Amino acid sequence: MKFQAVRFRTGISFAIRVGYAGLAYLVVLLLARWMSAVEYGWYAIGISVATIGIQVVGLGQPTAVLRFWPAHMARDEPALAWGALRQATLLTLAGATVGSVLVFLGGLVLNRLASGVRLPVIAAIAGLLFVMTLAEFAASALRAVGSVIAALLPRDILWRIAIIAAGAAYAFLRRPLTSAAALNWSTITLLALVAWQAWELRRRIPPAIRALTPQYNHTDWRIAGFGFWAVAAANALIVWIDPVIVGTFVKSADAGHFFAASRTASLLGLVLISVNIVTSPLVSAHHHRGETASIQALCRSVAPGLLIFTTVGFLVLFVFAGPIMGYFGGNFASLAWVLRILAFGSAINTLFGPTGQVMLMTGSERLYLAVLLVTIAFKIPLEIVALRFAGLPGAAMVSAGAQVAWNLAPWVYLVRKMGIDTSVASLLRRPAPG
Repeated sequence: MKFQAVRFRTGISFAIRVGYAGLAYLVVLLLARWMSAVEYGWYAIGISVATIGIQVVGLGQPTAVLRFWPAHMARDEPALAWGALRQATLLTLAGATVGSVLVFLGGLVLNRLASGVRLPVIAAIAGLLFVMTLAEFAASALRAVGSVIAALLPRDILWRIAIIAAGAAYAFLRRPLTSAAALNWSTITLLALVAWQAWELRRRIPPAIRALTPQYNHTDWRIAGFGFWAVAAANALIVWIDPVIVGTFVKSADAGHFFAASRTASLLGLVLISVNIVTSPLVSAHHHRGETASIQALCRSVAPGLLIFTTVGFLVLFVFAGPIMGYFGGNFASLAWVLRILAFGSAINTLFGPTGQVMLMTGSERLYLAVLLVTIAFKIPLEIVALRFAGLPGAAMVSAGAQVAWNLAPWVYLVRKMGIDTSVASLLRRPAPG
């Protein structure tokens, strides 16, 4: 694929992600205003637990299909590509089912042991976990076959509109919006969108490939599968564990406050997410053809967008942190410095470029997993201590530091061992000839 086409697809992906960012921000903001502080805190905890959970019960299959479908198709192995997709689909369904049942059963036990645990919220989390796991896989499978719009539009745009519409209906009818109701409506609407994506995925795969007898490369799958699963789970834990820690060791209302600040700071990662969506299958294909220079050229081609958007976005969040958090109502404006600290970590994460995705698509998932596990081992206890002695700003410092740590080590490895600079610093390097 020509770099102009990469930029075009990245532009489409970015446009959808901008729409997603606006709508997702509206969801976070409006629900904070429509719900009580306690209910919003439970909603934040529920979304965070479900988001971590989908990476655990998804068994790494979203990453696996992104890695193996393009790789087999690049080697003209359609039967193996078809087998990879079928196997990943079955594993995802099994993991989603078992995981959701275990979450619900665990909720029953917790409900008996602790009076503060809300069984309706646990049940809502279990249902949302099942559907979000399917949605995550459907999006990756559609990306693997080259359908970026079908992969992103349903969950990023239409789903958010449906959530806002439901919240607006509750507000119009002057009915209290509970955390369980918000989570359940999210589940119902997303399930309908996933059904459409499944139909679209089948339509995108040529009938000639679907007619093949699927073949399976179980050796490669076993070697890479655990790494994909563990990396996905560890990455989600690092990103989404903060509201859960705050809600556990402080109170649920503070979890909602931290959730709002972290989701606002994460807006700086929009361009990087768009880059990962478009380039992951290309990196896999280039790697399996031994085209390291092409991977570097891909990273360099998207670096200007990363640099410009991140710099401007960080300055906006830093300068206007108080008014931005004030839009959430209540005492959210007092979290201005929490937002500034989290925005710094998010900016550094983006400026490093697609380090994690390049590691995953080039067979270095085990090393990347080791980096993530070490980061988690330090982050969680340090964040608990920081909460005790420095409150939410202290927790934000630990969270931001973790983002720097889990990007720095993979970046050094890619530069020294593979000759690939994923960061915006690649703009300072002389392009390889040809």
